[in-house]
Amino acid sequence: MLPYSDAWDRERGTNRFFKRKNPGETIHYSSSGGPLCLGIACTLRCGKCGLSATPQEFRNISAKEIEGCWGCVCMPAFAAVEQRIAEGEDTLWHKGVCLPFFLPYNDAWDRNQGTNTFHKRNKADEELRYTSPGGPLCFGPGCTARCGK
Repeated sequence: MLPYSDAWDRERGTNRFFKRKNPGETIHYSSSGGPLCLGIACTLRCGKCGLSATPQEFRNISAKEIEGCWGCVCMPAFAAVEQRIAEGEDTLWHKGVCLPFFLPYNDAWDRNQGTNTFHKRNKADEELRYTSPGGPLCFGPGCTARCGK
């Protein structure tokens, strides 16, 4: 996965946007959340990401704030749908199913003290660093984001 950022500008009075560096490339939004199909790809908004171009002051994100339904994609061809459930302020249980094989899992993730990073219990090298309660979070070959509460 490669992160990227593109600036798009609205055509006045329309829901059409054009790419700042390539005005011939346009997107027309028919709704505020999608889905939007672009040739062979589709996109939709899962929620407000909480990403920011400017550094933010540290704020402890409680496990309760992170709770909810999450989706995950992992290259080359895996995905997961899970419920993250808070147990106190510093533990999250990830209960879900790994696709495409429908393998169930139920894992505890514990907070690294004084951070917003949670590691899988008994596997300190597997961790997720939250910058907002709903993600998105990228890890190795995958990304995850909250789809709902």
